[in-house]
Amino acid sequence: MKKLFLTLALIALVCLGALALPSDFRLRAMGNANACDTSDNGIIFNNPASLYFHNSDTFLNVHVSLSDYHKSGETVGWPFLPGGDFHARFAGKYLSFTGSVMTQSIAHNNHYDSIRTFGADISATVGWKETASLGIGLNAGLKSEREGFQVTDGNRLTDFLRNMIAGEYKRIDDSEFAVVRVGAQISYGGFRIGLVAPQVYTYENRSGVFSASGLSAGVAYNGSKYYGRARLNTFVLSALAEIHNLIDEEKSLHVGAELSVNITPSNKFSFRAGYDSSLSNMSWGTLTLGASAVYGKLEINTFVELPVQDLRTVSYAVDLVFYY
Repeated sequence: MKKLFLTLALIALVCLGALALPSDFRLRAMGNANACDTSDNGIIFNNPASLYFHNSDTFLNVHVSLSDYHKSGETVGWPFLPGGDFHARFAGKYLSFTGSVMTQSIAHNNHYDSIRTFGADISATVGWKETASLGIGLNAGLKSEREGFQVTDGNRLTDFLRNMIAGEYKRIDDSEFAVVRVGAQISYGGFRIGLVAPQVYTYENRSGVFSASGLSAGVAYNGSKYYGRARLNTFVLSALAEIHNLIDEEKSLHVGAELSVNITPSNKFSFRAGYDSSLSNMSWGTLTLGASAVYGKLEINTFVELPVQDLRTVSYAVDLVFYY
């Protein structure tokens, strides 16, 4: 009954409004390689074909995040330009729903503007045995804005949270959007090959366009959690590598690795690192680092992005995940 109630509540949230694609903190820390998304508990399935290979038949995750990730050319908020996100995801074997509320800050003239996005994501998949899958995802949403609130140096976090939660927002005209993505994956042993087109169709500013831009392909390896007669592996290594923008002029490489230390089947620590850069200039990329801890039904994730060319735009985030 509890799961049924939570599921209905989530579906109601999904139907209220919709968003820009949330970030999977595990993949962010691993160089943002997501064509072969193998995260069990990510916010959404970046490649919707990943849903087919999920270990659980049904699950519900709730994410609460605080970040300094949302930046633009006019922001100078280091060490803290806050953003706050909430995501809830329910998924079965072939269908998943994600409802989201994301808030980001833009700083100017000692004041902040706050942009809030209500979002929904629906992913569906089909597959053949444990070998191959196809998936399609729809991400849609609308935005509202609160202009000109002040955040003092000594109370940045409390001022931001107060304005984010209690402030009055106005809907931004023509801010509705929708993005359709499709993907495919092939799995063999611990390896997975993936292909994803993240914006097959994009609707914004009252117009729509079809595009294959952003097409990505990659390969992932996931070490086994168990060996022998269901004996727990203490150390498990995973790795990802992919190329973004396969048919675009400016291609980029994304690589990452993760080492998980299993204490018990439901308790573990993980350490992650990655790098992404343009293929035309590999020395000017972004180093990514992250760590996570899982204790029963609670998980905490963190990541840091360090652009080699400009360390003033360092981004970081903390994400709490609750499982039901």
